[in-house]
Amino acid sequence: MSKQPLSAPCRSRCAHVTSIGSELTPTDVEARRRSGACDWCGRQQPNLWLCLHAGCAKLGCGDREDHSAEHHRQLPHHCLALNVTTMRVWCYNCQTEVYLENNVPPVSGAGAPVAVDQVDVADVGSSEDDDEQSDAEPPCGLTGLRNIGNTCYMNAALQALSNLPPLTRYFLDCERLVPTDRKPGLARAYLRLVQQIWSRRRVSCLAPTAVLQAMRSAHPQFRGFQQHDSQEFLRCFMDVLHDELRRPAAWRPEDDAERLTEPDGGDASASDSALSDAETDGDYETADSGVSERSSDSESAAPRRRRRRHVYTQRSAPLPAADDMEFADAESAPLLPAEPSAPPSPARSASPAVGAPRPGRRLRYRSIVSDVFDGRILSSVQCLTCNGVSATRETFQDLSLAIPSREHLSVLHAQPAGGRGAACVQLNARQAWGPWLWSWLASWFSGPSVSLHDCLASFFSSDELKGDNMYSCGGCKKLRNGLKVCRVLELPEVLTIHLKRFRHELVFSTKLGTQVEFPLVGLDMAPYLHRQSRGQVTVYDLAAVVCHHGTAGAGHYTAYALNEPAGAWYEYDDQYVTEVGVDTVQSCQAYVLFYRKSCEASTQRRQRATELLRRARADPSLLPYYVSRQWISRFNTFAEPGAIDNTDFLCRHGGLLPELAVPAEAACARLPQAGWEYLHAALGGGPVANALFECAPCRAEWDALLARRARELTEFRRLQASGAPPAAALSAAWYRRWEAWARGRDVEPPGTIDNSNIAVTRAGVPQVRSGSDHVQLPAELWAYLKAIYGGGPDLPLVPPPAGRHEHPEPSRAQEPSESAIAGVHRRVKAPAVNCGDAPSEDG
Repeated sequence: MSKQPLSAPCRSRCAHVTSIGSELTPTDVEARRRSGACDWCGRQQPNLWLCLHAGCAKLGCGDREDHSAEHHRQLPHHCLALNVTTMRVWCYNCQTEVYLENNVPPVSGAGAPVAVDQVDVADVGSSEDDDEQSDAEPPCGLTGLRNIGNTCYMNAALQALSNLPPLTRYFLDCERLVPTDRKPGLARAYLRLVQQIWSRRRVSCLAPTAVLQAMRSAHPQFRGFQQHDSQEFLRCFMDVLHDELRRPAAWRPEDDAERLTEPDGGDASASDSALSDAETDGDYETADSGVSERSSDSESAAPRRRRRRHVYTQRSAPLPAADDMEFADAESAPLLPAEPSAPPSPARSASPAVGAPRPGRRLRYRSIVSDVFDGRILSSVQCLTCNGVSATRETFQDLSLAIPSREHLSVLHAQPAGGRGAACVQLNARQAWGPWLWSWLASWFSGPSVSLHDCLASFFSSDELKGDNMYSCGGCKKLRNGLKVCRVLELPEVLTIHLKRFRHELVFSTKLGTQVEFPLVGLDMAPYLHRQSRGQVTVYDLAAVVCHHGTAGAGHYTAYALNEPAGAWYEYDDQYVTEVGVDTVQSCQAYVLFYRKSCEASTQRRQRATELLRRARADPSLLPYYVSRQWISRFNTFAEPGAIDNTDFLCRHGGLLPELAVPAEAACARLPQAGWEYLHAALGGGPVANALFECAPCRAEWDALLARRARELTEFRRLQASGAPPAAALSAAWYRRWEAWARGRDVEPPGTIDNSNIAVTRAGVPQVRSGSDHVQLPAELWAYLKAIYGGGPDLPLVPPPAGRHEHPEPSRAQEPSESAIAGVHRRVKAPAVNCGDAPSEDG
């Protein structure tokens, strides 16, 4: 049964469409195509481009001599060319594909003039043309991915991500915000892939070669043609994507003021508890189930949390124009990109010239990845001797859940049904006795019947810390028995759940084939929330699932995803895409599940905003209101978009951020007064922007920061290349922060030098700790950095005793060239070595 797509997600923004000649008809194009010869060289070839400039219609080849591009170089205003074979249009000036039927500004008729200064907003909604699409037209997003050498693990992951509206819509609507200068270029490669998948000119399959090459560059383990784990690929993919899209974000007031009350009613005060926040040091974590030892799938003996690091950056620039804005119609748009459920306070800007965090605090960083997938968990440990409570806030991007064994299930189901951890009991109790009896009998032949709520209840159940796993109590100053409990502080917009099916031993690996029942709609996370959780939406609907078929040693990955334009489920099996029923989805052996927040109130807000904007077009307001395009995208796709947040393009004075790397019209859009008043009354936020101007004070501060950065980098290279022997040790962690700032990857200087993590005191004298992670610097270079940043302690390098040359200094011919840590040869868990080359230019 054919479904009507809600909208065409792919649109272009090319102001040069006004140059298209009205005299060119489809008949003329067909006649030129049949001629099949280049007007310059006369060669007959299929790859020919027709100039669309008024009165031109020259046909040029696109290979070898590339006379089409040469024609544009001679006549730069002849920038639009049509491929007469594929009927796709390319703009040489914009360096992008142009969709004539879905362009901003629109092309009304054949080349009708449109004012170039009328720039539409980055709406994620559907146009009226979209709503009038024929039922016979296939929906977008149903393009297969070619397997290019055991890459089913990647194809399944990419197809699942592609069908997550909050992420995909960001790439389709905020294309110009995706940086082009970040290595290894994964964000740009993924952007092109998403554009091709969601193009209305659908092809049957694509080869995601650029994405694979970028991933192999960042993570060498994906080189070659061996099999890989799809969830491992997802984590690595998210890390690289986040790093390339990162930008600084202002601290939220609650980050400094928040004091949480523990489940026992006591405050997490300094006297009896320790409260730490993983965000302060920029770490993101993957929450792993702590019940693996009680499960039939004890995947590893790894710690309960697996730490991962994220960081990222932003910028600012010229003056724009923008047109009346359009929001996605909640009923007809494929709502797609994202922002965290509790966004940064718009009262403080992220510019270094703006609301920087208080001294002692490092800037937080965020990206569309963290906006969509980040949640926060509070882990509390209570000492069973002194009853003191230690609490830690941890940021996670997915929950890794062990599948409970039959014995563990019986323990879970025996718990009293009054507590939050017993949610699975309450849910299972709602089933009729007939299906329950049948599933109980079947479990004796096929294993226990496990639901997703069983896995969640197991994860969030209390852990007793005893024996070899005793808790080091800060109050008692010794190891004690403890009780550990996890609760969710903030739910992510997209909840990613990984079911731990694989167990890896020294000589073999096994797979747990237990069927886990999961809901397609209505997954309620309320039973697992902390009492002071601020989120209001706790219900999720399934958006995609990655499945594994086969054994641990030989298998195949596929994905099932809900195609929102079609409103149907599809199976993505490499290059094959097939519509399936919900029963097929629910019976699959799920490995990674993607759940998206569901909220009727947000749908109604989008409908109301769309209606107000349509009315406003008939009577435009005199005063424009500028709103962040990223926030508009969040409004159109998030269940909880948060307050209006213009701090991604405005400084604290209300001007444009000086580090903005794109034209202002790419960062913000114009909203009529009625639309602004409705959204501000409903969601709050700001700051208000009625005019776009460059801020002189912030520009001066930014220029001074750039000059300081260049000065420090130049001096570092000069002193490091002086040939002086290494004389002092510097923490590699601090050095990496300095390098990221000096080379423009971060906007914040690293702060005071802190060598405490590599120092040990012997006889009252600080020395370099053996096996510590540090770099070696000449004495003059160390003195230069310390004079600027202060801190310490000083850690002079002691030469090895005579006769001991465990690590000989490499000869000049053996010295490696520019290294990953910018040339200072870093030593991890080995005696100190010599200082190498200075930071390289390319990163």
